[in-house]
Amino acid sequence: MKPEPRIINTDKVEKDTTYEPPLMIAWGVDESTTGTKTITMGRTIIPPRGRNQRHYHANCDAAFFVRKGTIKVFIGEEKKEYIVPENHIVFSPAGGIHGLLNMSNTDAAELIFTYGNCPSRQAAGTVFTNWNHLDHYRSHHLYREPLSKKGKKQRGQLARLRCPERG
Repeated sequence: MKPEPRIINTDKVEKDTTYEPPLMIAWGVDESTTGTKTITMGRTIIPPRGRNQRHYHANCDAAFFVRKGTIKVFIGEEKKEYIVPENHIVFSPAGGIHGLLNMSNTDAAELIFTYGNCPSRQAAGTVFTNWNHLDHYRSHHLYREPLSKKGKKQRGQLARLRCPERG
């Protein structure tokens, strides 16, 4: 396929929930949709308190624009943390380990991402790193969920422990 100009509605493309669960990814621009050999781009929806597994792209640089919400980004082997609000861009060079967490308990966050000089997600060479789910659970997912009217008597108690990866 020869690359040609296109308008792609990310609300209408197939949503991928298997690449980086629990994130929902709408792959918009890549070799299969446009014929490009040099860019992959799409939109990611991160559910409340959703977090992806830390990873790196062996074959390409990656960048994402925070379109909606505030996220915490974990960068490098040392897992340095940054709070990134709306309208900021995060860049990770090829091989740079990164991961993210939606800071909101109630609202989804949204990103627009791109892989540079890379025609598809397969060509990116994504490698997921291991991380300790228990440490992650303790440090990021102990929170009070909003209480219903019936649950007001639970005030002051941890309503429920929740880690998005496990439901």
